[in-house]
Amino acid sequence: MALCGCGGLCGLRGRGRVARELEARSKAAGESPATTLGHSMQISNSAVSPATSDTRHQALFPTGHLLPFFLVTALFFLWGVPNNLNDVLIRQFMKSFAITRFQAGLVQSAFYMGYFVLAMPAALIMRRLGYKAGFVIGLLLFSLGTFLF
Repeated sequence: MALCGCGGLCGLRGRGRVARELEARSKAAGESPATTLGHSMQISNSAVSPATSDTRHQALFPTGHLLPFFLVTALFFLWGVPNNLNDVLIRQFMKSFAITRFQAGLVQSAFYMGYFVLAMPAALIMRRLGYKAGFVIGLLLFSLGTFLF
């Protein structure tokens, strides 16, 4: 028993009481079940049309969100640069400090071990303080590490 015209691709088949209520509500309102269940496309007899009836042009970013988008994008770039410089710096450490390949591997493993060790504390911070505070604390720790270097 599929509840919509998608042939069961939406996964709403056999969901129990909630799915039956949605189907009954859509039949009572005279709508197709697909519109009630919130599919992205409505299926009609004439053609397939977007589910939104509003045909106005919508901006890619809402007003006021363009600057934060570019800042976060720049942060990912700035996090990527030191990550890619890690291999180059390790080769220079081998020459400058006369360390073996094993010791150089320990430097690189310590760099990536930080992701493993700090994953759970970061999740706890983000759960308690939110994602913005998590970003700021991460940036502060990252900058503290660069100043220690």
